[in-house]
Amino acid sequence: MPETAARATREALALVRSWIGDPRYGTSRLIVVTHGAVAASPGEDVPDPARAPLWGLLRSAISEHPGRFALVDVDGEDASWRSLPEAIASGEEQTAVRKGEVLVPRLTPAGRSAAIGVPGPGPAFRPEGTVLITGAAGVLGTLTARHLVAEHGVRRVLLVGRTADDPRLTDLVTGIERLGGTATIAACDVGDRAALAAVIAAVPDTHPLTAVVHCAGVLDDAVVTSLTPERLARVLRPKADAAWHLHELTAHLDLSAFVLFSSAAGVLGAPGQANYAAANAFLDGLARHRRTRGLAGLALAWGPWALPDGSGAGMAGAARLHRMTDGGVVALTTERGLELFDAAVTRSAAAPGEAETLLVPLPTDPARLRAASEAPSLPRLLRSLAPGTAAPTTRHTETAGGLPGSDAQSDLNSLVRAAVAGVLGFAPSDAVDDDASFPELGIDSLTAVELRNRLEAITGLRLSATVVFDHPTFDTLLGHLRTELDAAGPVGVTEPAARETAADGIGALFRRARSAGRTTEGIELLRMASRFLPSFAKADELGEERPRPVRLAGGPARPALICFPAVVALSGPHQYARFATALRGRRDVLALPQPGFLPGERLPADLDAVVAAQTEAVRRYADGAPIALVGYSSGGWIAHAVAAGLERAGEAPQAVVLLDTYLQDETNDRMATALTEGLFARRGEVSAADAHSLTAMGAYLRVFEGWRPDGLATPTLFLRAVEPLQGATAEPRAAVTAGTVRETPGDHFSMLEEHAGSTAHAVHDWLDGRTASHEKERTK
Repeated sequence: MPETAARATREALALVRSWIGDPRYGTSRLIVVTHGAVAASPGEDVPDPARAPLWGLLRSAISEHPGRFALVDVDGEDASWRSLPEAIASGEEQTAVRKGEVLVPRLTPAGRSAAIGVPGPGPAFRPEGTVLITGAAGVLGTLTARHLVAEHGVRRVLLVGRTADDPRLTDLVTGIERLGGTATIAACDVGDRAALAAVIAAVPDTHPLTAVVHCAGVLDDAVVTSLTPERLARVLRPKADAAWHLHELTAHLDLSAFVLFSSAAGVLGAPGQANYAAANAFLDGLARHRRTRGLAGLALAWGPWALPDGSGAGMAGAARLHRMTDGGVVALTTERGLELFDAAVTRSAAAPGEAETLLVPLPTDPARLRAASEAPSLPRLLRSLAPGTAAPTTRHTETAGGLPGSDAQSDLNSLVRAAVAGVLGFAPSDAVDDDASFPELGIDSLTAVELRNRLEAITGLRLSATVVFDHPTFDTLLGHLRTELDAAGPVGVTEPAARETAADGIGALFRRARSAGRTTEGIELLRMASRFLPSFAKADELGEERPRPVRLAGGPARPALICFPAVVALSGPHQYARFATALRGRRDVLALPQPGFLPGERLPADLDAVVAAQTEAVRRYADGAPIALVGYSSGGWIAHAVAAGLERAGEAPQAVVLLDTYLQDETNDRMATALTEGLFARRGEVSAADAHSLTAMGAYLRVFEGWRPDGLATPTLFLRAVEPLQGATAEPRAAVTAGTVRETPGDHFSMLEEHAGSTAHAVHDWLDGRTASHEKERTK
């Protein structure tokens, strides 16, 4: 089952990303039809829980890309297939068809449950038995373990965590013993069936296993276009795979409770959490699958928890809490969360044959729900909880596209300002600093998607996934939207597929070359195509197109970092967003976009042109202040070339940092394919369809062809990813010439994504060490 579920979810992810990335379908909706993946009525089975994760993944895709997807589950009867067009025409994002009837999911109040002491067929947790708790070292696992002993009379708990010497587990054992219970720690990877079987087999017959509470899980958030099969598997394993192993390994036991800690992300969909939503949707389906087979089963799809230290747990961390509460969701306090846990398990034990198998502990504020009802980011299931609101039938709300003259300009200004403020959690909206960059204000890849969706709803435009990073301040974004609205005309809707049909011929040919395994020939096509586009030969020809640094983070440490993104499709300052987040409050981090990657920008005619343009931009920002130049991948070519020019002019930077930089002439076919496919796996196929960005990449590869770096006197750090690129056979030449070589976790791509924090700290610590050493020498 885990293998089947993982394969089906991988295939669904590939389909979703391909659909989003193909401009031909930019205004179309993909209908995904499943059979037996969800239960549509009380007592109905989920015969195929392996398909349940698809619903979680697609719900999140819907939340990131409103209007692009819909889900339908059918029971397989002829009448239901005949009713499929009706389900599609309903405009609903999720429907189920049963015996020809189209059903729409809604959240309904479960009603108050009796207190724990009310007589019933038996308590949810038997005092004489052992309760196994996975994820026991986590916040919710720890709270639950203590609570079971303190309030439910549980005397023996088996705490399962990844390592036996985790200090959180040893502290928990001490706490449980003070409450009168006994706790045993078992070190186990719960995704490993054999290891979990050994843990369960070791439970003594004198105190048999009588209940399971599955709290284990990990987060690896990413917008769906950046989600990879590896990141999907990492989240599925401890949550979904482990749940199925627990189900199979305990099916012969007389369990009084089998409680799965799921998440509202799986029910509602959550931007940036498609993998987490998929894993939790599997748990929801498994609970019903068990119950219809006479086994205990209860899934609790928790909303966000607000913990005493200000952090979050459940479906959201601290950074997400504010936005969710703004949308009408009330974060759970520890006390309220445990009260709802008690009510749910008591309800389930009191009527095991009748109670719901999926409960959603998600307090809401009806007034805030009503206020947020028009926001495109509010799930339709939540709208149904707010009296007097209805789900919109179109994806547009208030727009500025059809307003006349100066009124339109003023209205667009206020609407966009309110959208930016809403995403950032600012009130009032005039708190938005027009001069600060969005990344500096706190916009990341997830909130950028939310802001993009709000802007689409306001304007009626179809906007690129990177629009917020391509135009990273309020004024530049507003100017871009005005230009697009003017181009779209009074209707206020653009059709990117129609506007870019001719240009997309390059994208189509490049995709065909990749599909045929001829990536290097496809790259050569891009090089040639770039020769026929407008170019600049001198920096002063650029005028308003001159590259300007985007501030991503601020802090007191010196030198400041000026970062050059890789010269690849859909690259830009956002490539350093996570890297900069780790250095906020510690060091200034700025990113310099490469000229030519945005529509309408000219490409460099030769190497001297781009180096001169970027050198001028560095000088303009630095103005004599200490700086270090950072280049990631092919962005290292720019960093090195600019540093060499500054050295010759007697204005050398304090340091240069190269992040896994390979030269073109040391990149063989396998490496080129790995780099290209890895890029599109991370950025999504949309980057393979952006003809302008692709030809810009071709131009940079062309002007740097044959380039070899001069030796630098400037101290240079080469930071290499621990996991080498496929096809790499030797040490990168840039590493050989660098003064210092160090390693950072991850691969060529993840070092600036999920491992960006480690990369940033390695750079920061190296620079700090150099500064301290310099100061020590100076004071001798």
